[in-house]
Amino acid sequence: MSRRERKALIRTRNLLKSLLANPYFILLSMPSLVIPKGKLGFKKSMKDGDFVIKSKAIYDALDLNEAGFYTPPFSDMADFLTAITKLETCIQNVKVRTLGAAAAKKVAKTDVYNFLKSALEYINKMARNKPLSAEEIITGANMMVCATHKVMKPQLSAKPTGAAGEVNLKCIAVQQDGKYYKATYNWQISSDGGKTWDNLSDTVEAKLKVIGLVVTTTVKFRQRANSKKFGITAWCTPVDYTVV
Repeated sequence: MSRRERKALIRTRNLLKSLLANPYFILLSMPSLVIPKGKLGFKKSMKDGDFVIKSKAIYDALDLNEAGFYTPPFSDMADFLTAITKLETCIQNVKVRTLGAAAAKKVAKTDVYNFLKSALEYINKMARNKPLSAEEIITGANMMVCATHKVMKPQLSAKPTGAAGEVNLKCIAVQQDGKYYKATYNWQISSDGGKTWDNLSDTVEAKLKVIGLVVTTTVKFRQRANSKKFGITAWCTPVDYTVV
């Protein structure tokens, strides 16, 4: 570790110590939720035999839907299979040197590739809609995971309001690449160290005021978000709070 890295680490530790030492402010830094993005992993220029094998593998994965991810199904499944079958026929015709077979094969291969691109768009949409299962959705379709983008999971803070037994909870609203999305925020409290949880009021804003808490007791709070675009996030790591 370089001298500069050691100094940065010391500054970070000192900052964390100062935050944890302050009983009036608790901040939980949560990791971002990374949504994988899929790609086919092969090009139209691939050898005909290998191209057909990979195309069939994607079709079969979507058709079998073993994990139940592909619902509603890819809308072009029937035409996709027809295109693959036609390509196989054209490849055989080329082998026996049927007149015009090479040109027909080129058109048929392009048709299959267009269906593959549509299937990829479908898979990436499914992955965006279910970000917690995105990687499984992509690999389950025999596609590859490539570039990613981040969706920030909420950061949760608990601060007293100034009135006895009250606390303000706040989190960072659901966003992607700086764009905010409508969401419902679920909040829970535990009075027994996290063994059981009680629901607090849901909100459409990334904040909640909790009242009626017993002063000097320690409770835990946790929170998650539910949005149409990204679905339900996991519950965040619980935050301890001593009521003042």
